[in-house]
Amino acid sequence: MLHIGHMGCYASVPAASMAANLVRGEAAGGMKRARAALFFAELCSLHLKPDAAADDQVVVNTLFADGAIRLDVSAEPQPRSFELLASGEAILPRTEKDMTWRMQDSSFAMTLSREVPALIGSQVAGYAAKFLASAGVRLDEVRHFAIHPGGPRVIESVLRALGLPEGAARHSRELLRRRGNMSSATLPHVWGAMLGDSDVRPGDLVLSLAFGPGLTIVANLLRKRR
Repeated sequence: MLHIGHMGCYASVPAASMAANLVRGEAAGGMKRARAALFFAELCSLHLKPDAAADDQVVVNTLFADGAIRLDVSAEPQPRSFELLASGEAILPRTEKDMTWRMQDSSFAMTLSREVPALIGSQVAGYAAKFLASAGVRLDEVRHFAIHPGGPRVIESVLRALGLPEGAARHSRELLRRRGNMSSATLPHVWGAMLGDSDVRPGDLVLSLAFGPGLTIVANLLRKRR
């Protein structure tokens, strides 16, 4: 069962995992060329408040943007694609008040604590190590990192926690600079940029990390196909 409500920024990871499981099941049942299509559409501007004075709402107004993208999932190998090797999800303890959405008359009101980057930074290394170990992979075997660009401080906290150089997040930083945080549509855009980058070579492993209400942390492990 997959609960699809209020996932926000991390929704693309469980959605891709669900789609992959569906097409694998159909293929195992004899359906040739089993495929699924995911479409992420985010209209974050509907919830912006231009006259906001509270610090957290000003940050929300600055970071979030509209965006959309389609993601195709196939049971058969496809050129210029990623193979999904593993997915995982966890909720960070005692963080439920650090990111909230509250229904109002005409929009959602979002609470975004200043402590979110630090909370993520304090937990992400342990979670990533456990997740990769479950997939039989070490961190030093991962060549590229698709970090959801929730904001500059989120990216910095993840890099610092994992002991990664600044260039490890270049795709995420460039997307944040050009398009902002498009919530669930953002990470698929990072994957698309990596697919088009000749420096991401066939066989390279990619660790994706995204974060959202909960606070929830999700990950998947991808391998670029030849």
